Amino acid sequence: MPWAAARGGKVDVVYYGSSAASIDDTSAVWNAYDSQLLSGTWTVKQVSNTPNRIGAVCMEGSGCVGNVNRELLDLFEVAEDPITGKAAIVYTDTTLSTWTLNGVTKELPEIVLAFEN
Repeated sequence: MPWAAARGGKVDVVYYGSSAASIDDTSAVWNAYDSQLLSGTWTVKQVSNTPNRIGAVCMEGSGCVGNVNRELLDLFEVAEDPITGKAAIVYTDTTLSTWTLNGVTKELPEIVLAFEN
């Protein structure tokens, strides 16, 4: 689910990443990243201070079997601030809160706004 923004010779490509071998890995640890091109050099920075997801991620939308592992919501945005030139990144974090229905506890996706240092 990458997103990109560019302004004034700078490009930011943001995405979720994990060292897991598969998106189906139930123990996968996910973080949000910004791969940035500036002055001809690519750098990769971790955006999330802590993992924003633990577990598998289904990328099939409404085709996900049992409608599970969809908590990241395909909600990922990046924009360049026209005044500072720094990236503003919006992503989903499923590790902050939970909700319970009929005795089943589920992750509650929350939206995070991060700014480039």
